[in-house]
Amino acid sequence: MVKSMRFSLLVGVIMFDPGTQSLADTYHGDLCWQANYGTEISWQAGDPSQSSPPTTSQAALRLGTYQKDGGHYALYGRVSGSTESTVYAAHGNAEANGDSILMTLVLGGVSSTDNPFSDIFTAVLNAQTLNGTFSAVGTHYTNSGQLGNSSKLGIHSGSGTLTLVTCP
Repeated sequence: MVKSMRFSLLVGVIMFDPGTQSLADTYHGDLCWQANYGTEISWQAGDPSQSSPPTTSQAALRLGTYQKDGGHYALYGRVSGSTESTVYAAHGNAEANGDSILMTLVLGGVSSTDNPFSDIFTAVLNAQTLNGTFSAVGTHYTNSGQLGNSSKLGIHSGSGTLTLVTCP
């Protein structure tokens, strides 16, 4: 009993010791990019022979940027589709690597046709301009069965450029 009480006291002291508390993140504000798909987005069902015609599109990224201890950056925000009513939640991180910033985002939501999806989005940005290139790959589920005969789960991919813009 005494041993258990000492352990509890030790844990309490460690948890509330100011020396063990993490420094607060530094919020650097929102950053916004216009994403232009340079290669058409390819959609296909689980069966590679079942594919939909490629499409081109644009998206807007708005990400709150937080600097973490050690120079790491956390990103939280949203990606908007071609219409402002289509919004997807996004989170990720960024790391400096020489003259480049490497960024990874995970985003997901429900499309305008009520089909859920998730994407992994990677980008390489110029550290001075924050413009760069990206690629994305993801999965989607269609409620209508339009992607294939029996498969309703598919994949999509695309790549393009990111241009830093003023946030609206």
